[in-house]
Amino acid sequence: MSLRNIDDVETEIEDCKNTLIALKNERAKIKLCQIAKISENQLSKIKDFQVTCSFEELSPSEYALYINCELKVSFTRHSIKRNLYIKYASRQPDDDGDRYSSSIDCDIDSNKKNDPIIKKILDIEDDDEDNWKYLIKQFI
Repeated sequence: MSLRNIDDVETEIEDCKNTLIALKNERAKIKLCQIAKISENQLSKIKDFQVTCSFEELSPSEYALYINCELKVSFTRHSIKRNLYIKYASRQPDDDGDRYSSSIDCDIDSNKKNDPIIKKILDIEDDDEDNWKYLIKQFI
């Protein structure tokens, strides 16, 4: 048995990582379309539909919990690039030091909030910012 070249193996690992990332993003796109009820007909009217998301949960100590998640949606309609970016962050203990409460930051940014697809995504959640954490976690 002969060993393979380490550079070839490293290249193959990177290719697999890139393939895995692309598949996870495809899964997120499918789940987003299902949850937001975005039809094939609506998707056929846009180009370059991309969905990426991340979810990170850290618990460095017994009473500490940090959650960071992001959802990015982009596509082109009528030659105009449309973007939706949602960034959610939760820290426990909260900013006042209460270990039983969390401080939540949720930033929602879009260059075209009146676009029908972006409106559908934003309409899935109500005014409770904490719901974005649960929604984004479903895409992972």
